[in-house]
Amino acid sequence: GGGGGGGGGGGRGSKARGGSGGGGTGGTGDGRSKVAGGSTDAPAGPSRAAQRAALHDFLLHLCLNHTVVPETIRDAEGRPVGRQLSASSPDEEAFVNLGTYFGYEFVGRTGAVVSLRVRGRVEKYKVLHILPYNQVRKRMSVIVQHPDGRVVLYCKGADSVVFPRTRIPPDDLREEGDGVEVRGDAAERERGVANATLEQLADWGNDGLRTLCFAARAMRADEFAAWNDKYEAARADVRAIAARKAGRPNAIDDLMDAVERHLVLQGATANEDRLQPGVPETIAKLGEAGLSIWMLTGDKLETAVNIGFATMLLQDHMERHTLAVSPTATARQGAERLLALAARLTEAREAGSGAPSPPWALVIDDKCLDYALAKVPEELLAVASACAAVVCCRARPDQKAQMVRLIKRGVARSRTLAIGDGANDVDMIQEAHVGVGIVGAEGVQAANAADFAIGRFHFLQRLLLVHGRWNYRRMAKLVCYMFYKNIVLVLAQYWFTSFTGWSGQKFYVELAIQAFNVTYTGLPVMIVTSTDQDVTADQALRYPQLYEDGPKQRSFNPRIFWGWVLEAVLQSIIFYYISYLSWVAPDSIFGTTPYIYQLGALSMSAVIVVASLRLAFETHVHHWFFSVWVFLSCLSWPVSAFVFDKFNADNMGGGFSRVFFDGAFWFTLLLIVAVAVFRIVCWKVYKRYFRTEFRHLVQEATLCVSDEREAGRLHLKLDRYSGVEGAGDVELTPLKHGGGLADVDDIALDFDESKAHPHR
Repeated sequence: GGGGGGGGGGGRGSKARGGSGGGGTGGTGDGRSKVAGGSTDAPAGPSRAAQRAALHDFLLHLCLNHTVVPETIRDAEGRPVGRQLSASSPDEEAFVNLGTYFGYEFVGRTGAVVSLRVRGRVEKYKVLHILPYNQVRKRMSVIVQHPDGRVVLYCKGADSVVFPRTRIPPDDLREEGDGVEVRGDAAERERGVANATLEQLADWGNDGLRTLCFAARAMRADEFAAWNDKYEAARADVRAIAARKAGRPNAIDDLMDAVERHLVLQGATANEDRLQPGVPETIAKLGEAGLSIWMLTGDKLETAVNIGFATMLLQDHMERHTLAVSPTATARQGAERLLALAARLTEAREAGSGAPSPPWALVIDDKCLDYALAKVPEELLAVASACAAVVCCRARPDQKAQMVRLIKRGVARSRTLAIGDGANDVDMIQEAHVGVGIVGAEGVQAANAADFAIGRFHFLQRLLLVHGRWNYRRMAKLVCYMFYKNIVLVLAQYWFTSFTGWSGQKFYVELAIQAFNVTYTGLPVMIVTSTDQDVTADQALRYPQLYEDGPKQRSFNPRIFWGWVLEAVLQSIIFYYISYLSWVAPDSIFGTTPYIYQLGALSMSAVIVVASLRLAFETHVHHWFFSVWVFLSCLSWPVSAFVFDKFNADNMGGGFSRVFFDGAFWFTLLLIVAVAVFRIVCWKVYKRYFRTEFRHLVQEATLCVSDEREAGRLHLKLDRYSGVEGAGDVELTPLKHGGGLADVDDIALDFDESKAHPHR
């Protein structure tokens, strides 16, 4: 289909815009929102009848070039009550819905035959071949035999791959055309359509819309037969199949590329991929939490930049550096600009400057990205790491994974998180340390490949700032505490061994050692490490700076770990030597000498009580069940000791029954606990008052909710400290929208009238 330009429209329930195009321009969307009518910027040319024919061909393209399958909806009794479309993407579903709105209903497919109901009449089209879409081709084509026997190739894809395959590309891309010479009025019409469409695509990109170009060409019977023989032979060639699977050059891809040439531009569509609720706020919060955020998208440059501003990733005060291939710039020139930026950073660091001011934002397209990753990866990483925002547009799945790999290998001690919702994000998600998949309209491929699956992007805010932070602190406490309590237990035995001539004699009952981690101290630590919250969820979301505890290793680092180990060593000395001096030494204050296992019972009692109190000091939320289990865990030790006596474990001979009724035992135990806990209390008080952390202020603000004046003073202090005063009052500007619905006849009539009224 050829012809001059014309206006376009979107189908009811689709979320899209139409605009100028060779065969008229339609609309796309996700089938859930409204449509904006298109403009008629193409030059005067064909009559209304020719425009109707062009729109007819364009709508046929929408309804034939897809892989949508209709599914029957049945009620509980199995009776059909309707149908729904199963599509690989919301765009394809929107194309089919749009065709239905304009009277081109997709009835279904039987084998290779697609049935359409065009204005009440069923027509059957035979799909001879489907040339599938992938991220390298960036296009999808079908070769269709019409009811009248004509063979037509329909191709849709990104403008960057469709325009170079047209007979006459836009003037700005003339060097990228396929070299077919077209003369006369047809050439002028196609050139005017291409120029108008390119301009319209730029406007749509600036509005943050995702665009596709549509083109077609008729094939002679002998031409198709010759190509088909070669294509079928290539598809049967084992070597060609293996090369294609491995991503190497192959005959199958070469033949698909060869047939997708000499195309006539039909039109273009723009899909509004509307942001989910809470995306800008989430990105702003994560930025305040200290995360570096990079957007890797397959959208074109203008669309990617618009989305960057819509999500508040890009902001007006940033100094934006755009590296993109254009008619006036090559990938090599983009790399040279990158080297110049890296040199500026080096000079600034040598001069003692910090981050660039104003902050930088880097926008880079796929061709420049390929060149930079191959030639100057270190400079790319240096510049990108210094930027407050990075946007990679038209990025392929392998490029997304390469960018994640670049950070992992180039930034020391970095941790990467990749989040996406489509199959083209799988490589990136699997390459990152943590992968998060969003279950949505794009399918579940990303969610299936990820470590975590969520339903909305803004859930990431709670996943990281709340649950991520809580679990980081919990695991930090778990690791330190597990080492601490076991070191205390074992070293007390070690000091006893040193006083017995290294004889190897135990002073713990064997069954008590086995039950220590499971029964006496096991359950309370499980409760703490699964339920403890140092700040509330609301406070963690309000003050995202709290998240920096993790990246800055404030809860777990070598100094903290060895501090716990040192404390365990000191406490083990306290436990043994106070027990020995008070109860065992010849000049002890009690003047008695207990049995070996009785001394071990005192040490075991001190370890269990002090370890439980130590855990309680590290717990911020003391639920009743935590307190109950701490009490029961401590109580389980004397209960089990009486059981050991009952069965004469390790030949105790009733020693435990006597020791627990000895006043000297309880006095010594109280002394040991008091000495051990005193240091802990003093350190906690000192740290709270003289080494106050931001989270301490947040905790105090939470506890002062009953005192409104005090709570208000603390919250004001926190806002000033965190620099987020008024951060929750940002008014977001939505993407541009239009309105209006149209019919094919209205579009064609609009086209005729626009020739008489150019200002329209």
